[in-house]
Amino acid sequence: MKEHLLKIAEQGREAVRSNPVELIICLFSSVMSCLVYEKVITGWEGLAYYFPVFFFISYTLNQFRSNKFINWFYAASGLLVIPLVWSKIPEEPYFYLVTLGVTLGIYFISSGQRENTPFVESVLRFMRSVLFSVVLAGITMLLLISIYFSIKYIFEIWETGDDRFFTYAACIVFIVEFPLLFLYFHHDKKDAFTSNKLTEMLLNYVLTPALLVYTVILYLYFVKITILWSLPKGNVALIVLFFSIALFALKGCVPMAIKCPYHWFYNRASWLVLPAQIMFWIGTLYRINEYGFTEARIYLVMAGVVITATTFMFFSNRWGRYLYVITLAVGLFGIV
Repeated sequence: MKEHLLKIAEQGREAVRSNPVELIICLFSSVMSCLVYEKVITGWEGLAYYFPVFFFISYTLNQFRSNKFINWFYAASGLLVIPLVWSKIPEEPYFYLVTLGVTLGIYFISSGQRENTPFVESVLRFMRSVLFSVVLAGITMLLLISIYFSIKYIFEIWETGDDRFFTYAACIVFIVEFPLLFLYFHHDKKDAFTSNKLTEMLLNYVLTPALLVYTVILYLYFVKITILWSLPKGNVALIVLFFSIALFALKGCVPMAIKCPYHWFYNRASWLVLPAQIMFWIGTLYRINEYGFTEARIYLVMAGVVITATTFMFFSNRWGRYLYVITLAVGLFGIV
């Protein structure tokens, strides 16, 4: 037990030593967020929201620290938070979420894995590290809340300090602890993502059957609008979009499953999704023609371009690469 704890502590120290700029960004963002709450300083209101973007910019550059030229950019990447002195809390979610998504996409592209299985495995390993970090950070937050309210109830103190407690606890747990946990879990890039009974059960008995049901529903709806010669409903575009994303995402997970009886389904993914893509574009273009462009519809069109390109790319063994899909998505959304 002692040796196991010492090994965990050593891995934690190694993760911190290997990511000095990321650690500085976390500590700086946490302190500044607390100072903003206390109104000691003005500005920086958007720091707590945008710091993950700069964290992952530094983390991406960190992967190439062996290159002396890039190492200078990595060392200076912590200074990117300084312009956030003029930042504000995001009023609309689209720009913020797209910015964060593009940043994560650049990190995935940086692996340079052209083969689908290693690329998907690296994404799943990343998601696993995030999940473990979220769970432990959430447990920490719940324990802090429990301790705080127990002390408050038993000793009848801190009658007016709830808001301050939640602010400080959130800054410590979600701006410092959560990223450090991620660095710890994701430090070993050779730690393979292996299939187990839980992942195979999710793939074979939950997610894939649900996709099959959605496929049948969409095809029946496609037959209905063809017979009635009517236009698809506007919100069908979102359903088709999420269905297409889920289909191609799970298609990438299938090679890592020890047993999967649905190869016939995923091998025909591009053919199966084509009628749904037709519905997507008819519904989307109709809504734009009737009501015009909005910020949300612009992003919807870009997402449609990406997923349609993905559909045609996966007709070819040469071009059907998740690396190319993410690169296309990052480029389009980054430009827009």
